[in-house]
Amino acid sequence: SNFGASGSHCSNTNLKMVLGDVPCGAIVIPTFLVHRVLSSLPRGALRDGRNVTPYSGSNRDSNEANKQATITNLQQAALQTLEEDHKQATVNGGKQVALHLSEDAAAALTSCVNAKVTMAILGTEVAILLQTGQGCWIPGLRPLSRACRTTAEEGTLGLWRELAALGRQADFTFVELFAGIGGFRMGLAPLGGACVLACELDASARDVYQINFGGPPCMGDVKSLDAADVPSHDILTAGFP
Repeated sequence: SNFGASGSHCSNTNLKMVLGDVPCGAIVIPTFLVHRVLSSLPRGALRDGRNVTPYSGSNRDSNEANKQATITNLQQAALQTLEEDHKQATVNGGKQVALHLSEDAAAALTSCVNAKVTMAILGTEVAILLQTGQGCWIPGLRPLSRACRTTAEEGTLGLWRELAALGRQADFTFVELFAGIGGFRMGLAPLGGACVLACELDASARDVYQINFGGPPCMGDVKSLDAADVPSHDILTAGFP
């Protein structure tokens, strides 16, 4: 895993602050359009790793903001097709998915949401969806945001919240990024520290971590986490990628 760490490091920097500096966001579209949109996106538009998630939140406010942008020379046939598809999707239940953008794409849209930028970064198909209100851009949305995570992911985060509550009785608390098999935890726990969250990208290392410590499984990609789900902590550790 890589989050700009150049080596093993221990700091009182807060993970919420770190995550706030990473551009992120997602385009929310009807589920039935996902294959069409994915095939139309330019290379590099989506984040690496998990980039398509369910979406159960509200996008009403975002839709209104997206509609303020104008698109010139929209093809009438394409619009009519999308409108018919949208009617059919409403009949079929109207489920939605979130397409999570790369940091570069998210940064560009966050700084300037207009038709020209949208088409350059995401292509005409997404630009049309945003203009017609059948899709919306939601800045700050991550794969593990509440509206995007699965029941299993919610359960894992719930276990970490419980552990964080117990950790308040410890001498200090820490978050372990790029945890590997738990080297920092092995060193800090005997000193009176309580680990309140651990993240590791490699699945094999997560399995060994689970064997070593039990309790909640390590979370995966730290950049998938929503800052709202990061527990309060005194120390932030980061292992060598």
